[in-house]
Amino acid sequence: MDKLDFLSNLPEEERDIVVSLDCEYARSHEGKDLLVRAVLLDACGHVILDELCMPTEVIADMRTNIHGISMDQIEYEQSDEQLKSTIEVLIKDKKVVGHEVGHDLRVLEIDHPWSMERDTAYKFSWTICPKFPNLKMLSKAKLGIDIQQKIHDPVENAKAVLMIYAKEYDFWENTLDSDTHQQRRLTYIKDDPFYCKKCDDACWNARQFRNHLKKHLMNK
Repeated sequence: MDKLDFLSNLPEEERDIVVSLDCEYARSHEGKDLLVRAVLLDACGHVILDELCMPTEVIADMRTNIHGISMDQIEYEQSDEQLKSTIEVLIKDKKVVGHEVGHDLRVLEIDHPWSMERDTAYKFSWTICPKFPNLKMLSKAKLGIDIQQKIHDPVENAKAVLMIYAKEYDFWENTLDSDTHQQRRLTYIKDDPFYCKKCDDACWNARQFRNHLKKHLMNK
């Protein structure tokens, strides 16, 4: 993905306030996502930040098969709290584009204004399939490109999300008022049918929620 088509769709005045975020995670014994890598791109697709970190919580599943990051790579890196603080500063007053970006921001413990989030998982949930499409599926449908061929590359993911947003910019920004389902989920997460009280987080579908609850039972 060496050429970033559609980025010229973004108005000049918007380009200084748009960033694309993608994160990779390990898992705790409780099934919580633990930050191990974060990437931020500017509106031109240039890397602002690409850093690893060591979670403060104990890692139960490194998930190296998903993102290619091993424990050896993060053992002596900064703490996740340090990286979270850096990201919070970099995205202040920015439109943050991402796939399930609300989830990323919850893991990062960043209280970012909902009006400044642009989530491709929510925006196109009804255009591809009944549930939220994964980024691989959405990139193929919207951009005609194949991503995540082997492991997840957060730079590649962030570029794909940025291109989807740019391609659909006019449609997206003109239909913000209709996105009440997204606002409700972020505002009333505890009312979500897949909300886990123990983790203070919500899963994205019934299957994921069942698997999440099984992990709690196994760790009793």
